[in-house]
This record gives sequence, C-alpha cells and structure tokens, in this order.
Amino acid sequence: MQTAIVGRTGKNIIHPHSRRIGVESIRRRQAQKKDYSQRRAHRTGFLKQPLDVIPAEPEFPEDLLDDFFSDENFSYLTKCAVHYAGLLGKTIETPAGTAHERINRLYHRFVALLPEGEGLNFNFDDGQMRWVIYHIHKWNDHTLYWMPVKFITLLSGRMKEIAMSFMGLFIRNNGLGRFKHSYESEFFFEWSEENIDSGDFDDSEKQELYKLIKSYYSGEISVFLDAVYDHKPVDVAKALNEYLPASPVEKKLIGCFKKGLPFISSKYCIMNYYYDPFSECIYDEYEDYPPITPDRTVRYVYDMDDFVTKELEYMVNQNLQEAYAMEPVSSMILTPGSKRFIYDDYPERFSQWFFDMIETIKEITAEITK
Repeated sequence: MQTAIVGRTGKNIIHPHSRRIGVESIRRRQAQKKDYSQRRAHRTGFLKQPLDVIPAEPEFPEDLLDDFFSDENFSYLTKCAVHYAGLLGKTIETPAGTAHERINRLYHRFVALLPEGEGLNFNFDDGQMRWVIYHIHKWNDHTLYWMPVKFITLLSGRMKEIAMSFMGLFIRNNGLGRFKHSYESEFFFEWSEENIDSGDFDDSEKQELYKLIKSYYSGEISVFLDAVYDHKPVDVAKALNEYLPASPVEKKLIGCFKKGLPFISSKYCIMNYYYDPFSECIYDEYEDYPPITPDRTVRYVYDMDDFVTKELEYMVNQNLQEAYAMEPVSSMILTPGSKRFIYDDYPERFSQWFFDMIETIKEITAEITK
C-alpha cells in the first residue's frame, strides 16, 4: 500500500528512473537526530498504531513504576476522577490495593464513565501523573495534506494578489513551516548533492535535475515559496467580496477561498490538534522510530508532480514502513477543578475544504495551461 497523496495533477515529466533515497539512508539520518534505544518495536507497516493506554499489567522498568505509581499520584488522580465523574452526573468507587493496582483499577472504572468518542490516558511530567481525556478526529488515513502553490504563478493582477494573501495566511495560521526547513527538504538537498551524478540519469536529465534543484534551493522557486510564506496580506474577506471573477474557474476559486476563510483565522491552527499517547513521555526514550509528526504530513509544496516533491513523498512513505503518522486528536489534561472536555470539528472541516481546494487548483491549472 502506498500513502495516498492528495491532488495529483499530471504525469511525471522529469524522469522515469529516479534513484530513490533508500530506507538505510533515512535510518542513518534518524540516528544522527537521536539515539533511540532498543525495545520491542511495534511494526504495523502503513497501519497506524492505535492510541494505547497503560494496560492492566504494564511492562515498564521498575524505576518508572517507582517514580509514578505512588500513593501521592493515586490521591491526585482520584480527586480528578471523582470531580469529573460529578460533572457527568455519575459517581466512581475508589478501589483498594497497592498504588499500582489502585491506579490501574481506577483507570478502568473512570474510562467506563466517559461518553462515547472520548478516550482516557495518562500524562507523566516530572514525577506527576495526570489524566488525559482525548478525542480522535475523523481524518483521511494515509493521506499527505500537501498544498501545492504553483497555481498562483498562473494567475495575474488582483486575483494573484488575493491568492498570495490567502495562501500565506493559510500556511502561517495553521502552523505550516517554511518549505526548506522541513525534515524531508533538508535531507533531500543533502542527498541530491551526493547522488544525482551516480543516479540512473543521462546527461540531459542531470542538467534538468540540477537546474530544478538549484531553483528549489536558492533560485526562482525558493524565492517564490518564501514570498508566499512572508506575503503581507490584503484584507482577504473584503477583497473576495469586491472582486469580479473574469472566468468560470476564477469564480470557482473565489468561492473556494470564501469557504476557506475560517482556515486563515488565527483562532484555529491545525497543528494544535495533535496528541499522541503512544509516543508521549515515558515511551519516547524507548521508541526505535518516532512517529511521523504533523508538520511532515501537513505542509505546503510547490508542485505536486515534479521530481523534488515525488522524492519527498517517497521519503515519507519509507518512514511509514517503520513508524506511523500522527493524526488530529483533541485532548485535555484534567485537574481537580477541570470543566467538561469539549472539542470542535475544525480538523474535519479542514479536511473537507482541503480536498475541495485541491480539486479547484487542478481545474484552474488545466484551464489556464490548455
């Protein structure tokens, strides 16, 4: 199975025989980032690791059990559970046994009280054990939410200014980092310097590839990607209402931008909707391969169909054979005075609009370039 990438718009016009970045190269890169000690690694290929909770008999090192499964933590967790159960109009019985046994029994009693769609986990911080309530949002599994911005170069005048403003706000307000500063981008530029010459390319292909990569690294494409990120926006809502579309595709683009206004508001940020119990806290130091973080699956790119983007996609797919991709999850750490856990549907709305936007970009690109 391959990770689906949203919005393919054409054929590979560069080359058919790329010398791919091997998984061993990626492993070496990861080893430079962090030294992960060995443990029984979870291997699910492209399947996501479920958001697990501590089982009834957790197999943790004794020092972790001693540090966290204490009478003090049990007392704190009980206060939080009793308080929250009261908010739900329910009661929870305090279990007996050792601190270890009581905490695990309390967990099972507490999770049974929660409404459907809500999960319960632990958070560990400096010896303190806390409850975390979470909700997994509906999301398109195995999908890279990569927003191409090359279509802006096909526009002109006021329409181009509006598109630059909208995309710049969309990128920044949702926490998408600069293109060249991403994990895959940095690795790709290092890899390409050493491997293009030894790849399965003829001389003309090598010249085209070097030209493209140079443009991405310091040339026209690099300048454009930074310009989109740094663009000082106009009043997008006002500009959209005042603009008179010059063609049916412009009219559709304006309509899609209007529907997307909630996604350029500083009130929401897709990167804030992430919580991953499996890799949090005590698990982290035992993880062989860290999960694919949201900044790698939700980002902006230049063109969905060129050599560079295809290689970046391949790198993510290679990593997904060893790890899993994080997806949007709302969460709340409980305290003895917490209010009810409430979550919204921003990730679901974000996902639906994203697909509509990709289809609109495809139509505009096809119409303008035909």
